[in-house]
Amino acid sequence: SSFVSLGLLKDRVSAKTLAEDRETIAAWYNGLSDALKSSIVGKQLKDRIETAYKLAPGRPSVDFVLNDTLGNPVSLSAFRGKYVLLDFWASWCMPCRAENKTVVKAYNRFKDRNFTVLSVALEQPGAKKAWLDAIHQDGLAWTQVADLVSAKNPVAEAYGIQTIPMNFLIDPQGTIIGTYLRGEALLQKLEDVLPGISTFTR
Repeated sequence: SSFVSLGLLKDRVSAKTLAEDRETIAAWYNGLSDALKSSIVGKQLKDRIETAYKLAPGRPSVDFVLNDTLGNPVSLSAFRGKYVLLDFWASWCMPCRAENKTVVKAYNRFKDRNFTVLSVALEQPGAKKAWLDAIHQDGLAWTQVADLVSAKNPVAEAYGIQTIPMNFLIDPQGTIIGTYLRGEALLQKLEDVLPGISTFTR
């Protein structure tokens, strides 16, 4: 019943904990008093936990359309039939820029194994140059999309993005099979799920 409990839970809720231990977070939330659950912070936590369950492994991905660097509309569903890493980042996000090294490594290692990346940049309106410069500087060779119109990216809201970098691994049928895959965990997951390349030669 104490607001201290609410504050402690709020501090524990993150993209990482919601990806790795949703059940514990949900159990802690359910143990709060009704008064705490109905508070502003309590309602925010409820929304985050519910979204984490809606977008957990085994759940369908949410389709969307955003423009690429040339202004052409790109939909997530256009990549159906491939394994897709849906990657949320931004040019101004230093942890994202650091993590891009891993994503580049993953793309180069697995791009010939029915895998690709679709990056959604959470840029502010008018920040196209910074976005394009970051793509070039970090060597991001896959499809890049961004809103660049509204301060609140609708795709980020649909996927419950609170912090970046954040990603979702999606299988060829459009089902989420992994979330918050960072560093070596991303490379290992891809190695586990992607079909290997035959070394047989005639």
